[in-house]
Amino acid sequence: MKNRNALLRSGITKLLAMLVLSLVLLARVQAQAAVGLHVAGDVRFPDMGVAVPQDTPLCINVSDGTLGVCAQISGIRNIAWVAPEGGDYSSPMDAMSNLSSWCGVPGATNRCLIRLAPGIYDLGTQVLEMQPFVDIQGSGIGMTTIKGEGSAAGAALVQGASDSMLSQLKLEYTSVAAQATAAAYRVNGTSRAKLQNVAMQMRGDAVITVGVLLTNAHGGMVEQVQIHVDASNQCMGLQAEGGAPLKVANRIQVTTGSSCYQTAGMLLNNAELAISNSVVDVEARISVIGVLIDGVSGFPILKGLDISTQANDATNGQSQAVWFKGSAGGLLTNSVAVAESASSPAWGVQIGSAAARLLHNIIHGDTAPVIDNANAVDNCRSNYDAVLNLVSC
Repeated sequence: MKNRNALLRSGITKLLAMLVLSLVLLARVQAQAAVGLHVAGDVRFPDMGVAVPQDTPLCINVSDGTLGVCAQISGIRNIAWVAPEGGDYSSPMDAMSNLSSWCGVPGATNRCLIRLAPGIYDLGTQVLEMQPFVDIQGSGIGMTTIKGEGSAAGAALVQGASDSMLSQLKLEYTSVAAQATAAAYRVNGTSRAKLQNVAMQMRGDAVITVGVLLTNAHGGMVEQVQIHVDASNQCMGLQAEGGAPLKVANRIQVTTGSSCYQTAGMLLNNAELAISNSVVDVEARISVIGVLIDGVSGFPILKGLDISTQANDATNGQSQAVWFKGSAGGLLTNSVAVAESASSPAWGVQIGSAAARLLHNIIHGDTAPVIDNANAVDNCRSNYDAVLNLVSC
């Protein structure tokens, strides 16, 4: 009986010891998770008779939920952890080029995620080419930066892809004179490409320097994106060429600097877009347009925009907040459009087609609030100038 009781007490003691150790390990795992360490990779389980060093990283075995010592700090399955030090990769380029080793074949039922730790990732003249079903996510606009420089062979810093998302980071790109068009983020013929919570800073000497360039993009979204361009030639915040339907919504902010020779905050050419709750505050030395709508196809809807333009040249400056060019149509509603210039002319809205619609706006231009070249009087309703006088087309 004594031996039996002794064995029972010994068993209970060991069980309690294992329980206490498990609680300690769990607390440490939770503490590490709070600072962003992930679990997964190869897991080694400690011998209960061996003390685990205080600084040993701990993980949970995702297959059975048990605790163990991590062989490495890495992402869970289908996640690559990119960090200046201690990650699976030190560059998003390497993580993207080694997709098959950590994610297999990306697809609708096998999405992949590249997570970027805080830091600056300098790509030089390389282009980060995204892949379908592979998302790239930073640690926040103020924490993760991807930067690069243009080259004659490169047209963008990041080339987007169908069914992919770029989010939670900052892009810095310097264009060069050898580039006809240089973009921080560019897509071409994609479907459902998304750009979310991203800041962009563009500078340089390309013929056209643009923040976001969308060519024949379908079904995608640009959301909560800040774009600042201050280059030496033509500056553009967002340029959309063709594509439908594309929704651009929720706190898009486009600004340009005084270095720009010519500026278009947004250029929508034959593009079907819905843009809302956004700010376009742009300037240039000579010619500046807040939103330029061009082409005969597509009917863009601009709702809840705050558009202001400033041409700085005292002799040759020209400013327009919104221009429906040629036969272009579209709707501007519930918006503020203000055009100012150090010299004439400055028009709030210029209309070139009876397909343009103006409804419930505040419109101001130093020269005139509206210049109507298409006799679109029946398409203007409830528009007012800066002192709330009714404005007609």
